[in-house]
Amino acid sequence: MRTWFLTLCLFAVSLGAYLFCSRYESTEPFDIPVRLAPSEHVSYVFSPKNVDYYELTILFDGPRAEVHCLTIGEPEFGGPPCSATTQRFRVSWELRESGRVVARGVSGAQKGLDTFGTGSGRPLFGYALGGVEAQKARQYRVDLTVQSSPQRLSAFRPRLRIGVQDTEPGPAQLLLVLVMMASSLAFAISSMCVLFSWVKRWRNSDAKNFS
Repeated sequence: MRTWFLTLCLFAVSLGAYLFCSRYESTEPFDIPVRLAPSEHVSYVFSPKNVDYYELTILFDGPRAEVHCLTIGEPEFGGPPCSATTQRFRVSWELRESGRVVARGVSGAQKGLDTFGTGSGRPLFGYALGGVEAQKARQYRVDLTVQSSPQRLSAFRPRLRIGVQDTEPGPAQLLLVLVMMASSLAFAISSMCVLFSWVKRWRNSDAKNFS
């Protein structure tokens, strides 16, 4: 009985610790609609909940091949040829902390698209601009300036995403998962032992009453 109670407590503690770490390590991205018109300027202030590398990505909800042509300027490997366009996709950005520029860049070096979640029944495709190692609870301001952009991109509901791309569980969470698996197995075995013990006592008491 004591073993059963201890395994139950271990499972409950490990489950609670896992849920707490999951909540602490969660890094929900900041998601802001943007208008990709020439000379358009977007400013956004955010404060990270955790220390991590935050990436700036423009998301598009449209066919991958067309988004690739309009942003990268060339067809992706094995994809259909691109139609002629008079404007190139070019965006500059700066990231400031307390008025000091900590990162900046200009689109153009990206050679492929990243895939994120789902939009209108299909994946969202992201054009990565760059990123920075952000500190917890500090205030950052991102300034995005559209220098030129094909008009067709505006139909794909562009949004600026600021967040951590790598969302795999951390080492602490993986360790807690193993502890939970071991404690749940021990709890199941000890529960069976307690159940068999109760059944045996019940049968013995019935046998004594019958005799």
